[in-house]
Amino acid sequence: MKIVLSLLALLLLLAGLTFGTLIGARHKEKAFASLHPGDSAARVTQSMGKAKRTGTCTDLPHPMPGCTTELLFAHPLAPVVPEYWIIRLDSTDHVQQTIQSTVRSTY
Repeated sequence: MKIVLSLLALLLLLAGLTFGTLIGARHKEKAFASLHPGDSAARVTQSMGKAKRTGTCTDLPHPMPGCTTELLFAHPLAPVVPEYWIIRLDSTDHVQQTIQSTVRSTY
């Protein structure tokens, strides 16, 4: 009986973690869709949370003149679920471009 209860508790825990992860990913998708060029970096952080990586702009998928900072946000299950949101900022820390990708940008 103890084994059955332990397994049931473990299954409930795993289901809760999976559900929470999927809810978090859906939140990031909606937040990303609400961002537009000209939004401040503070709004990006408020909407998306902390970036997984912050670095200088890359040329992937194509170069963006004036881009100084690139923020990378990843799906909670990445790289198993290859979904990445890249936000490029200009020198005034405002959104210049948003990119949704299935390939992680490299720094």
